[in-house]
Amino acid sequence: WSVAMGSAEYTIQPIGKFRPYAINDDGEIAGAADGLTANPDNIVVWKNGTATPIFPSGLYPYVLPLAMNDAGQVVGCAIFPTTPPWQSLVWDPGQGLIHQNAPDGKTIRLFSINNEGQVAGEVIDDQGFTQAAVWLSPPRAPLLPPLAADDQAGVNALNDNGQAVGWSGSEAR
Repeated sequence: WSVAMGSAEYTIQPIGKFRPYAINDDGEIAGAADGLTANPDNIVVWKNGTATPIFPSGLYPYVLPLAMNDAGQVVGCAIFPTTPPWQSLVWDPGQGLIHQNAPDGKTIRLFSINNEGQVAGEVIDDQGFTQAAVWLSPPRAPLLPPLAADDQAGVNALNDNGQAVGWSGSEAR
């Protein structure tokens, strides 16, 4: 459904069995389609009645799309039952699937992408501690420091001006 600004009118458009996770300004929606292929969690971009698979079916046990920009780029993660449990992914309409691996065996979790192609998320070290990161082209991540009294931080969202929002906290080592 959608709502017009300053209005209480809604438009509902049924699109079948579909779990949406992200939408861009062009109305493209990234989500999980049920029944598109043998994999019930197949991730697709839906636009104008057409669902286009973006991650290969069967390659990952579970994929979660988390954000989408106006260029149709989708960031998300593959979730595994092993360590490290996350593998960050970027899908680009022109380049296809791009794996985002962190240097030195660290784990990257991507949560946001803006219209400049910058991505934001977290880098997790081998001790399980998290550092906030915003970068234009992973894995070269400028890390954002936690607040003075904290030892961890993460970024949850990023806007087109490169401003990031997230969290900072401490955990006893």
